[in-house]
Amino acid sequence: VALKGGDLEIRDSKIFGTAPWKEPVFQQSGFDDTGDAILIDCGYSSPMKITISGDCLIKSTNNLPLRVFVPEGMQNLTDVTITGGTFEWPENLTWEYDSFVPEGYRLDLSVSGGRATAKLVEAPVQAPADPSEGAENTGEDGVGDA
Repeated sequence: VALKGGDLEIRDSKIFGTAPWKEPVFQQSGFDDTGDAILIDCGYSSPMKITISGDCLIKSTNNLPLRVFVPEGMQNLTDVTITGGTFEWPENLTWEYDSFVPEGYRLDLSVSGGRATAKLVEAPVQAPADPSEGAENTGEDGVGDA
């Protein structure tokens, strides 16, 4: 899947990138087949919104499951939100996914047989720390009890 403008909603789907590995380059018209499962090309400086949810499998045999490509001199006007899915790519590649994962979620990463797999799961909300926890009893006058 390649996107240069508009909105894309992927829900309960399977998307596979199988082309040979290639670094993306700016194309005025069309796109390079990079092997990425989803390639978001910011070459038109057009706002884009991408939402991935539900039981998705986004997998690349030779490149990344999702790439936002920003050609030199262009702006990244994309809003990518992932609230579901499993993502797979070759373990020798680094996938910068932190900006795609919203608050309250995390990607559980595992590596096996030369493949990296990340599954999006809800992260437990941690309660704020109790300021009185671990504090010494100083009594009402601010002096410690004897």
